[in-house]
Amino acid sequence: MRNMGNLPGDAIAEILARLPIKSLFRFKCVSNSWNHLISHPYFLNLRALHKRSTRELRLIYVEHGKNTDGRIRITATDTEGKLINQFSLPGNSSAFPVDRLYPTRFELICFHNDRGEIWLCNPTTRQLLALPYPSSTASELDRLYSPYHNIGFGYSSSRDEYKVVQLCNFRDQIGPIFGICCEVYSVSSEADHHQCSNGWRIISEKCPHPIMGAATCVQDVLHWMASNEFFRPLVAIVSFDLNEEKFRTMPVSPQWMEMCEPNLYDNVLVVEFWGRLCLFNYWSYFEDMTIGVWMVKDYDKGLLEKCYTINLAHMEDAGKYLQAEFFPITYVGNDELLLNGHGIDRDDTLNYYNTRTKAFRTVHVGRPHPACFGFFWQNLAPPRSTGLPRRTMRNLVLE
Repeated sequence: MRNMGNLPGDAIAEILARLPIKSLFRFKCVSNSWNHLISHPYFLNLRALHKRSTRELRLIYVEHGKNTDGRIRITATDTEGKLINQFSLPGNSSAFPVDRLYPTRFELICFHNDRGEIWLCNPTTRQLLALPYPSSTASELDRLYSPYHNIGFGYSSSRDEYKVVQLCNFRDQIGPIFGICCEVYSVSSEADHHQCSNGWRIISEKCPHPIMGAATCVQDVLHWMASNEFFRPLVAIVSFDLNEEKFRTMPVSPQWMEMCEPNLYDNVLVVEFWGRLCLFNYWSYFEDMTIGVWMVKDYDKGLLEKCYTINLAHMEDAGKYLQAEFFPITYVGNDELLLNGHGIDRDDTLNYYNTRTKAFRTVHVGRPHPACFGFFWQNLAPPRSTGLPRRTMRNLVLE
């Protein structure tokens, strides 16, 4: 330690920036100066530069129920199911049922409950950020008990901000939608950078269509499947540019008819693979156990190119997936796609498909059940927001 003390501060920062995160947490206790250095935005940026090309994809599970003793438990593993860390949220899970976790290729994850409460979490630093209620939620809270609202989470590179986007569809009890409110909440990725608006901002431009399913963020743009005012699916994609905060609609292409069963367009979902917007149709596996994956080649013309046909019949224990909604969710590297399934009796496996060899690989893990499932990139930077007082950011309880 005496030799380290003789090194210049820049040299110490360069050395520490290359160390694992667990070591950095221990080294915060060495001295006040080291604690200040490791928490400083300069060091966070320096470490991000070193780690950007070698960031590791982590899987995340948000578990709630009687088996968590009234707590919300968050478990992070590597892509082989090895436990990285586990921590929990204080409070009664019956008052905080996690409804959805949004998969992301960022350092933060976003999830919410059925009361419209939205949270951001950095699983690496075990910090949590509670967002205030959107204005549309505060005035129309009873509407949020219906499925007619949707949240998107993504990153704006031009502003270096994370953004949470809420679309709230207003309608009569049995009538068509008569308005869609869009609100945005910005969270700076670094402290003291980019002054954010104090709370949610209502976007003047209206969303062109009601949307269905979860949003996917690709190159600073959120994408949803579109529907009509009665929530019948449309063969179209609605997008929201996080930099310009503008909506657009991808036009219909005749190729869509090839990838969709008649009147079953709601079985087409959007996903990000290889930094590109892709679509897949998970209806066909009910008949022939295959899933088609398509890539959007020309957004303006709505042109698609079929990339892969995944034959689930070649999987281990393929029969148990006959009644499950089974689909690819992310690219993990080494030519592999991570597959996920809903409606499976024992959801304790990770299934991978190799796009080059067309082979499947199954990893048996002790996955929490029931649990919301997603992924994130491991990083050190904690979530910061100039729109919230710092007291709202809490450390989670390490188990």
